[in-house]
Amino acid sequence: MRTKMDGHRLHAAPTKATDRPSLVVALFDELSKDPESTTFTFQDVQNELLTFLVAGHETSSNLFSMIVYNLARYQEVQAKLLRELDGVDPEDYAQCTYLNWVVNEGLRLHSPVYMMSRKSKHDMTLPLSDGRSLEMPKDTMLFIPVQAIQRSTAIYGPDASTFRPDRWANLRVATTVADIPSEEEQAAAGIKTLHPHQYFPFSSGPRACIGRQFALMEIRLFVATLVRGFRVEIPSDSPLVASEPEIKYGATASPVALPLCFVARA
Repeated sequence: MRTKMDGHRLHAAPTKATDRPSLVVALFDELSKDPESTTFTFQDVQNELLTFLVAGHETSSNLFSMIVYNLARYQEVQAKLLRELDGVDPEDYAQCTYLNWVVNEGLRLHSPVYMMSRKSKHDMTLPLSDGRSLEMPKDTMLFIPVQAIQRSTAIYGPDASTFRPDRWANLRVATTVADIPSEEEQAAAGIKTLHPHQYFPFSSGPRACIGRQFALMEIRLFVATLVRGFRVEIPSDSPLVASEPEIKYGATASPVALPLCFVARA
């Protein structure tokens, strides 16, 4: 792509005929419109690109890293996943049950976006599960601890901090609160239905992550390709043998270092 400045407007175009349209080109095309017909600014371009970089790259990278670490730690999970993937066409990865469970468990334990915030637009009264209510004046900032909720023993049982993809054999996530069956119905079916806000790594509602489906497709492809090509292990001299990896909590939850060993499969 090349850009050129025309007054205070910036133009972008493919550098050759074989270039495909890209996000950057689309943003600059919008920016290059007549100022009378758009309110889009160069700052908007910067904001959009930063959003795609942080939300669409760093989050997936962190999640992929932690899933690979857990596959190295839990060799039986890695072996079971390899058996499921044997002979499967990549186009069918979305239908691989155990692969989806592995991804779900990775998102549950190591949600890259570990905390979210919302600001009340007006005075609100929120009902609590214990019958009380929470008064929230206008402009109150509410912080939602996504990772803490998804690791709650009250929701996921005493092994909530353990990477166990098989737990998803008996779990489903309700689309809405109205979609949650009664406790008797859940017991009869042998399936526990989670409240939409008991598992929400991509947030929910009108401000949920717009890249959810792409991220899931991307992670399935990365994990499946890696497992089919390599056996992942924790080296005997790695600090990960005795302790969990250190996580740096900033804009996202990022592992500091993951010294692992990758052995090519025959």
